[in-house]
Formats: sequence, C-alpha cells, structure tokens
Amino acid sequence: VTANDVEILSQEINLADMREFNQYIEDEKHGLSKRSQAKAIAAQTSRVISERYKQDEVFYKNFSDRIKKLLEELRSAKAEDIASLFEQTKNIQSQVENYEDSDIPESLRDIKNTHAFFRNTWGLVDGTGISPDDFADAVKHIVEIIKNNKIVDFETNISVKRAVLIEIEDFLLDDLDVDIAPQQAEIIAQKCWELAVENRDNI
Repeated sequence: VTANDVEILSQEINLADMREFNQYIEDEKHGLSKRSQAKAIAAQTSRVISERYKQDEVFYKNFSDRIKKLLEELRSAKAEDIASLFEQTKNIQSQVENYEDSDIPESLRDIKNTHAFFRNTWGLVDGTGISPDDFADAVKHIVEIIKNNKIVDFETNISVKRAVLIEIEDFLLDDLDVDIAPQQAEIIAQKCWELAVENRDNI
C-alpha cells in the first residue's frame, strides 16, 4: 500500500487572535462569501464573550444580544445589505476584543480595571441621587480598597474577603454624600468582591 504526500488544506490559526482570525477568513483563496465571513466573525466573538462573561456581565450581555440580533439579520438579509452587516459585525468584534463601550464616565475611560465595577454596580445605586461622575469617584476608591487588600490567592482567603466587604460597606455608608441603606451597601460590596475575583489578574 502506498500513499502520496499529505496536502495541507488549511493552516492552524489562533481563534483568540482577532487579526489572525480575520485575515484567515477574509482571504479570498478560501472562497467565503461576505455573509459567511460575518457569521464566522460573529461566532468567534460569541466564543470570546462566553469565555469572559463573568468578568463583566453587563458589558458582555449587551454585546451578546447585539450579536444574536445581527445573526438573525444575516440569515434573511438581502445581498445589498450584507456589506453593512459585515462591517457592523467587525465593529462589535473589535469592541469586545478591546473591551470598549461608551457607557463609562469620562473620568474612568482610561482606567479599564474600574469599568466592570462601575457597570455592574451602577444599577444598584438607583434612587440614591448620586450622579454618574460622583459614583465613578466612589468606584475608583472601591478598586483601591481591593488593590490594597490583594495578596497571593486572595480570592480564597476568607479573612481578606471579610476585610474587603467591611471596608467597602463602611465607605459606602459613611463617606458618600448620599443615603445608601445598609442592605444596599452589603449587596454592592458583595458584587464588587465577585468582580474582584473574576478580574483578579487585572487589578
């Protein structure tokens, strides 16, 4: 029995690398239509969202919903609409990859390790009267509390967790110019701890 040399039909690509992935599927030699390219990019973006979801549920849910809507539109889109949907898909992919959205106050824009804390706790201060800018300052302080208590394997250390929760709650109850109920402060502190654990490599 004899066999000819194996012909490599496609190169191995890094699915997590946006540029490498896009270069591969947009290469004309692979013969993918713009509709198929858009679907592939959407699938790759959904994979990234799934892997990072708990790091910032508000951010990733927003983009997950947008991806689902785009995929529905792609299934029935007319030929003349495909190019626009393709660009929208690439734009979403880029925002997800670079962790960028327009829902963060200016004072936090360049401090990305605060974004998840702002997004996922802003809804918990409804009714207190605090402004987004003032709460942005509060979030900076909360992240500093976490950083100051961070040690090796802090996420499994019960003493560290207790200290962080107490310090955050005390700050929310004593140092802000708005009234936050003790139960509300407890919920915010717990959410901040969960986010700290999920984002431990970025704090």
